[in-house]
This record gives sequence, C-alpha cells and structure tokens, in this order.
Amino acid sequence: YGRSLCTARQLADTSPRDQCVHFHADTKWRLRVFASLPMSVSAENSYFLDPWTAVVPDSASQRVSVRKHSWWATGSDILDFDGLHKNAGSVGPASEEIASMSVPQFREFLKSRGVDTSKFGKGVAKTVDDLLTEIVLDKRSYLVEKDGRLERQRELVRVNLCAANEHGLDHSLRISMDVMHDGRTRTRNQKLATVIPEGVSWEDALTQCFVEEFNIPEELQEQLLSVEANWVTRERYESPSTPGLMTSYLTREVRIRVLNPTHEGLSGIGLPSMKLFSTVRPGSARKRRWDWVVAGENTSNAELLEELLSSHKIDIAELDPVAFEDLLEEVFETKVSTFKECCGELLRCLDIVRIILSVDILSVPHVLVTSCRIRRGQRDSMEKDRHIAMRMRSGQSWQASVQEALMLKLGLDAKFLEEQILVDQSSYKLSEEVETSRSFSGLKTVYRIHTVGCHVLGMPHMLGLPHGHDFAVSRSTSNSRRQREVTVTYFSWKQSERMEGVSTHFAKALLDTASSVKEEPDAKRRLPLPSPLSVKGPPENDKVPMIQRLMHGHTTNWVRARNAAKRIRDPNYGCEEFYNDCIAAFPELSLYVVGAASATTSGRLADDEYQRTLGALLVFYWLMRIEGGGDGMQSFCFGVSDDWSPLDSTSSRPKRNSEELSRRVAFYNQVRWEEFTELFVTAGLLDNSRGPNTLHDEERTLSMLVLTAIHDLMKVRALLPQVDPQHAPFQGYQAGEVINDHDLALGYVLEYMPEVLPSFRGLAPAQKESVKFTQLSMGYNMGWLVQAEAPPGPLFKRFKAAITSG
Repeated sequence: YGRSLCTARQLADTSPRDQCVHFHADTKWRLRVFASLPMSVSAENSYFLDPWTAVVPDSASQRVSVRKHSWWATGSDILDFDGLHKNAGSVGPASEEIASMSVPQFREFLKSRGVDTSKFGKGVAKTVDDLLTEIVLDKRSYLVEKDGRLERQRELVRVNLCAANEHGLDHSLRISMDVMHDGRTRTRNQKLATVIPEGVSWEDALTQCFVEEFNIPEELQEQLLSVEANWVTRERYESPSTPGLMTSYLTREVRIRVLNPTHEGLSGIGLPSMKLFSTVRPGSARKRRWDWVVAGENTSNAELLEELLSSHKIDIAELDPVAFEDLLEEVFETKVSTFKECCGELLRCLDIVRIILSVDILSVPHVLVTSCRIRRGQRDSMEKDRHIAMRMRSGQSWQASVQEALMLKLGLDAKFLEEQILVDQSSYKLSEEVETSRSFSGLKTVYRIHTVGCHVLGMPHMLGLPHGHDFAVSRSTSNSRRQREVTVTYFSWKQSERMEGVSTHFAKALLDTASSVKEEPDAKRRLPLPSPLSVKGPPENDKVPMIQRLMHGHTTNWVRARNAAKRIRDPNYGCEEFYNDCIAAFPELSLYVVGAASATTSGRLADDEYQRTLGALLVFYWLMRIEGGGDGMQSFCFGVSDDWSPLDSTSSRPKRNSEELSRRVAFYNQVRWEEFTELFVTAGLLDNSRGPNTLHDEERTLSMLVLTAIHDLMKVRALLPQVDPQHAPFQGYQAGEVINDHDLALGYVLEYMPEVLPSFRGLAPAQKESVKFTQLSMGYNMGWLVQAEAPPGPLFKRFKAAITSG
C-alpha cells in the first residue's frame, strides 16, 4: 500500500506496449543515465526506451558544484583583482612552457597533469589545438597549477560607461549592432566588454580597449573618465568545452563616469549630443555601431538572457556572438524555444516536427531526404540524408506543423496538400532527446520530436517526380534584423530500403548551425547568366510556340561554333576561349533563363539547368583533351581557377573538405583514362586509325556541342510544346497535350519544328539524324541506370529494340 504501489500500478495500467518499462518525467531527470538518452513519449506523458537503445554515460552531466563569491568596491577602495588568483596556486613554469609547445607536446603536458585528452574534440569539447591557440595566440585564457592539477582561468571586464546629457539625464553606452565584413549584421544591445590577457591588470586592459575601440588616448582617459564603482564575480566549474579541466571565470563589472561630455576629444563617441556612432578596430573588417540609452530604462532582453545563463553557470564568453543572438531571437521574438529548470539545471526546450515523405517510383518505395543546404553562401554538410524537419511554434499542434512545414520547405500550396498528400495519422510518434547543443556551449537542449509519415498520391509533375530526379527549393525569409536571407535546400528521392540502415537519431545540425560553418568548404562557383530573350516577331498567339517566338530573329554564330569544334584539342586553345566561343555561338543557351524563377520539370531552378549545361560543355572539352596526359584530366578532376587555369590537389581555392578532395585525387589516380578515349573513338568523335596522332571529326564534334547546348532546354516548363493535331498521337501524347517528358519534347521539336533551333538547323543532314536518334529512338535514361531507379524492362526495352533493328 502507499504512494509507491499506487504509482507502480498506474504505470502498469498505462504501459504503451507489452513488456515495456516506463517512468514519469521526474524519475527520468533524477536518474542521470536516462536524462540524455533518446526516449519515446507515451500518450500519458511517460517515458520509455525504444529497443536496442545504447546507454552511454553523459560526461557533460558530471558537473562539479560551484562556489560563487562576490565583492564590492567603490572609489579608492578598488579590490586587487590580480590578488584573487595569486593564492589559488602559482602559474609556475606552466605558462612559459606552453608558449613554446607544439600541439603533441601540449597534449602530453595535459596528460602528465592528469587531464584525459581523449575527451577533447568530441561533441562540444574543444580540440587540443583549439585550446592551445586560445592560450598562446588569442590569450583569452591561461592555465595555473593548483595542488598538482591544472586549472583554466578566464578573466573579463565589462563596462557601464555613463554620461549625462545637457538636461542632466544619465545615459549608458551600449553596442547596438555589429556589421560583419560580408555585410551581415548582428543586433547586440550589450555593454562594452574585453578579455583580460594573462599578466595584464584590468586597468591596463581597459585602457588599451578604449584606445583601440574609441581612439581615446591614455592621457585623455585619465582626464575625462572616472571609475565610480567596480565589483567582481567568480565562478568555478568544469566547462563542457574543456573536459577534465576546472575553469575559473572571473568577471569584473566596472561603472565609469564621463566627467566632461562636452570635451571635443569625445566627439568620436557621440558626445555631447548622445548621437549614434560607429567604430572599426585596427586590423578588423568588423564595424560596430553604438547607442546611448537612457539609464534606468527596463533591462534589455539581452541582459535578462545573460543574467539567466550566468545564474546557471553557463559562461557567456564561451558563446559565439551569432549563437547568443540566435538564442535571443528564438526565446524573445519567434518564441520557438523556452527555458525550464530541472534538478537545478537550465534546459532549452524545442518542439520539432519531422516528416517522412514517401512515394512509389516504378513500384519501388522511395523517401524524400535532403542532400545539402546552402545558407549565406555556406554549405551545411550535416544536412545529408535528413528528412524534412521544422521547429514548431509555441502551442502549435503537430498536424498544423506538418502542413506548414510542407508548404514552407517544399513550396507546396494548400490545394496540393489536400489532393495529393496523405498524412498517415497512425504513424505519429513523439520522442524526446537531450543533448548539449553544439552552438550553445554548456546549455542542454531538450528536443521533443513529433515524427509522422506522409505519402504522395499519384505522380504529380513536381518535386522531381515522376522520374524521381533531385530538385532544389529556394526560400527567402527575413531574419531578426529585417534582412532578406536566401536558403537553398537540395532534395533527393532515395529507396526506402537503403535508408533503413541510416540512423534516425535526430540531427541537431538541422537547427543549431551557428558554429558549424567555421570549416565549411567554399560554395559552388557559378558562371554569369546570359541576358534573357524578349518576344519578337510573330504577335503573341497561343498557337505559336513560345520557343518559336523567343528565337525569332536569332542566329547561330557559326564562325565561333566551328572554331570551338576545330580547336577543341589544340594545346594553345584555352578553356576560357572555348567557353567564350560557346556562349557567343549558341543563342539557345539564353532559353535556359526564360522565367528563371519558374519551375522546371526536373524540380531544379532554371539557373541550375543553365549551370549544368555549361558544366557539360566544359566536361566535353576536358575529356577531348585527355590523350597524352594533357590538361583535360587535371581540369576534369579538380576544375579550373577564376582565371581558368587548371587546379590540382594542392590548390588553396576553392576550399574543399578533405573527404571530397580525397575522392577527387583517388579518381584522378585510379580511373582508366584510356577508356574515355575508346568511348569517343566508338562514337566517331576521335579517329586513331590514321597514324600515331589521334585526330577528331570536326562535324561530329560540332553536332555534340549543339546537342549538349540544347539537350535540357525542355526542362524549362515555359518551352514545352503541345502536340499538333496533324502529328497526333506522338509517343503516347494526344493532340493538344503538353509533352512533359523533356527528352520527347525536344525530339518533337527536332522532328516537326527544327527551324526554331538555329544551331540544330545548321548541322549537316547526317549529324541531324544522329541528334534526333538520341531523343526519339533510344528511350534510355542514364540517370536511372546510375542510381538504380528502374528495373531492366523500362530501362532497356526501347534501347534494345534500337540496337537489334540496326
């Protein structure tokens, strides 16, 4: 009898499944081994483990208790700040030794002092290299020895600079905004703060800060500034960023009075009019804007957040400014996250909806996953093979979140969702994961993940369907600074059975990305777009195809086209010359940017199809030049620089991650290059039967350039033709129907409207027939073969018939 038995009976009666042990939230948080495990949440708000969940000790939770002391001093009774750590243990030879150490030596130094370096570089912990840089180069912290063990110390001084206006009303100086070198801004609303390097007094650090930040000479500071009060707080605990090292955080708060605001030497800081002003530190591209705010006004949200984090022993100095701003925005503005305290620990809480979108492609189940995401010109490598996920607003139901996520992430409208998306209510599952965030060092985050399955009904010509092509979605949103930001997300359809082995553990990288771009590779470079075509010639009429109206009056520059075909293997004919010849020769390339923001049949942006087409032309150029170890092999594997010179594995730009670079090097060294030459010989492009030097067929090469330039034109929806009654039926399409298959659509134009494509019209008759054969007779999709997206029947049926027919 009693409470324990009643609780046990209640848990047994509400068990979510047979032979399942579950418990209440208070039990979960009191048992540390369970606190950070990914757990499912039942309808009764109890917690249980999914089968085979590994139990891993949470080292970050082994936090040492904190002793906190505060002192107050005013006027001449200023506390000796340096004395705070003199008795804690001597720095001894450690500081001198570390300054000259290499990373391996520093690692051994830490081990000899009892620090387990195997924990560094994992999760949110710094690498040993980062810690050494912080101490020796950045001088943002230092090490002292206490009772034979190392202790890390960080010192910071924060300044409340006060001045009275002409009416005697006190104002305080605040950082209002940081403007980064790339134009991005960060709203701050914070006091001036600076790190105190090792061996430097707080007074000297502050004096130097005023010189560098405000250009106020030391003698002028002594004349015009007076310290009214200062006090110190000290916190000591083991930070998750430096496991095994106790860290002491000493923060001095200083209130300084401007004695004569009207002095001309202070005009650079907006005095006496209290106006906004900007500063740029020497050697820095960052511009900082400042504002004088009325003293005594309500505490800013930034200060409230700082106080909340500090009171729970989370070091503000450890947070990246971008991360702090993101946290400020999501708590006080968008309100997608909240804080709660559990067992004395501050927790950040987020509700996430995760959608597993599926479809049957050729009777094979596929699911939609992300390939990557590009934001602010940076590629997020953590986005690969992730399902659609979105933060939920406070109080929002998971059903409403699913609809909103599909509309925002995929650009779908309400009608499409109602008619062609089936939400499987029975698949809904709520789980909870707890981890220390990568972006918000020392702050644990509770992710409540609402997972649900959705299915695409039918085969709409959207989202890369019906063929299952990759596609991209571009979204423009406003951030907290009222700036427009464009995010491009790339998606892929992957077979469901292939995704079964991929961990479904929720990726915090989907949300906490502030610190993930530090070592990211450079964004993919893009070639400039051509000028869009305007409608000329025949009056606008639905019976006149759009492609005919756009190309009216445009001709191919055959001199440039034949120059590219003739000199493509000439060692003195450079890649830039070839590129310039192609864009000058083929007017059809401008068709790719007709309505560049409109949809394509592939699901990509029209601009992407243009970039892919130019890439294909360059690839053809490089592969035609691989014989004899020319620059073709090198450029094919590593690309070219901004001045069109071939790159190699040692090139510093563009910056690539090590995995991508190793794959490029392996391909360069291991591929059998002679097979490319054999393929081109078989295709009639090269001729090696006339002696030691291989020649190339200029007419055949010209037709390949034309085919490459026009091959994907019909992926632009605005150009798709309708079947004329006199040509119906055409490849299964009836009169008046739009031909949505881009290969068949191009074949239709080549067969019945060849005059609208001047580059094709000018080819020799034999070459025209070869080009038409690729579009109308082969029925072969190389993408299906490479990605194993179709059974042999649909893939090879027409191809086999074309071969056997001779």
